[in-house]
Amino acid sequence: MKLRHLWYFKVLAERGHLTNASKILMISPPALRGAIRAIEEEYHCRLFDHVGRNIVLNEKGRALLAHVNVIFNELDQAENELRMDMQAPDDTRLRLGVVSPTLWYREIQGFLSENPSVVLEQRMLSRALLADAESCRKLDLVLGASGDLPYDEWDAVCICYENPPLLAVNPKHPFAGRKRIRLVEARNEIFIRITQDASSRGWEDNMFRLAGFQPQESNECHFSLRASMLAANRGVLLTTRSVAETGSLGDAVFLEISEPKLYRPYFIFWQRHKTLGEMAKRFREFIINAMDRGKNG
Repeated sequence: MKLRHLWYFKVLAERGHLTNASKILMISPPALRGAIRAIEEEYHCRLFDHVGRNIVLNEKGRALLAHVNVIFNELDQAENELRMDMQAPDDTRLRLGVVSPTLWYREIQGFLSENPSVVLEQRMLSRALLADAESCRKLDLVLGASGDLPYDEWDAVCICYENPPLLAVNPKHPFAGRKRIRLVEARNEIFIRITQDASSRGWEDNMFRLAGFQPQESNECHFSLRASMLAANRGVLLTTRSVAETGSLGDAVFLEISEPKLYRPYFIFWQRHKTLGEMAKRFREFIINAMDRGKNG
């Protein structure tokens, strides 16, 4: 099994579309199809099903993706730890923690394009890591949500306040023709829930608590699987306007949730008593300005 093929599998699983995944990977669709076929032949099973124009993971594919995510997360962590020993000057290094990489992909890519000399160490922050004060202190900046970090140790600027809750549904779902909904109206639906370790799981829990019910049935998965689960019409999910605007949920239809209207504001955090390096200061200014431009159209 080639590691490159597993990366191709991961990208296709997250995008759910052969042509789009091929463009990201900069290979031809036949080459991508051949890589997936090689994996399926090695494991003697199909990993994807076709649903309309989309390619969605089946049960075997979802099981494999869970392991593949662990493999690449571990490789990223190993790279970050090894880089800690590099002697790159502090004015070129940026240690960045994020709770939702998909949400900030365009901004981070824009910053890297404008600052080719930056040495980026990005870390995905689970709820457990956010609670680990010592690990967080090793970071220069954190892109997170309200309540993710203690305000007595961290300063913050709100960079995304107008971030209301939405209900995402498959285009064929009976709710798809509506513009807005009270969350309690969906109490009998199967929900696609984010995993327990994700920062946004607490926000989800609060939404259900305020609506006065807990989902009777739910599918639980990582961010990377939500689009595929929606495309397969395996449930509905809670999200926010900022996530909807990234396009990461594919052809989903979004309904405004009129009640409860629990916003999920995002902040850029930095440690109150730590002197930031030049690159961290530059990124902080970049992300604040980028989000201000977004607010003003």
